[in-house]
Amino acid sequence: MPPVAAWAWACVVLFVVGCSAKAMRYARMPMHLRWELYPLASGDDSDATPPAVSEGAPTSRWRRLVIEARFILKEVTTLAMVRRHNPSLWPASLAFHWGVYLLFLLGAGAVAGALGLVPGAAAGLAAVVVPWQLVGMALATLGTVALLFRRIADPVLRGVSTPSDYVHLGLVLAALLASWGRFLVADRSLAATISVLRGSPLAPPAGWSGALVAGEVVLVGLFLAYLPFSRMTHFFTKFFAWHMVRWDDRENRDGARFATDLARQLGRPVGWQAPHIGAGRRWRDVVKRSGER
Repeated sequence: MPPVAAWAWACVVLFVVGCSAKAMRYARMPMHLRWELYPLASGDDSDATPPAVSEGAPTSRWRRLVIEARFILKEVTTLAMVRRHNPSLWPASLAFHWGVYLLFLLGAGAVAGALGLVPGAAAGLAAVVVPWQLVGMALATLGTVALLFRRIADPVLRGVSTPSDYVHLGLVLAALLASWGRFLVADRSLAATISVLRGSPLAPPAGWSGALVAGEVVLVGLFLAYLPFSRMTHFFTKFFAWHMVRWDDRENRDGARFATDLARQLGRPVGWQAPHIGAGRRWRDVVKRSGER
């Protein structure tokens, strides 16, 4: 297998394995204590109440999951909370996310085509692939540049930005520029890209074409390999943050249902540095002191 194809598949495997391992780690984390979230959202914040409760729906496990999944899907597609709490950042963030969504789906289609899971040649789908790429790359590029500019120009946002925030956006922008080069010069239908993924040797029709195809594969692969180890995994960890933390309002009336989990969590050391909490103690000591007040 040519080095470019081997690199691409290694990055895809690392992406899948990395995301799966992170999801499993989140799922196995100890249950959260409610006071870890204070101050809780309230008032007119519509996401403060679990959607299953606000809709008055039955509280069966599967019904609740369906309602929560619908809520999260709406949030992922509209970024409603960004619009509510930071409206000036919403247009750029929405463009960035939708561009990435479209390109991710297109990339998944290319991988499926390389594996023979999608019938027909990619060139035959050019009527769909070409405009899909244009919309996705345009949205993602505009969003990435706008977000980078905001982080650099806005003193408040610049003050809370970390080097990794710039690495994220810089890597995305580099992959997008490589995609634009491949699209404009070498391969608009993704046929050459799929051929590379299938292990075919690069045979550029002319000039820089092969290098552009290979460059995009390398940079997109690098982005996929990096993603599971970054904060960008919020596209699936958001479910755990909401379902298992923010909306976890299951009752424990008799003290037996969560007794083991709670005992384990209360025995953990306090990591907060706030003087009123008292770092170095156990959470059970914090609870006991609070109960004595």
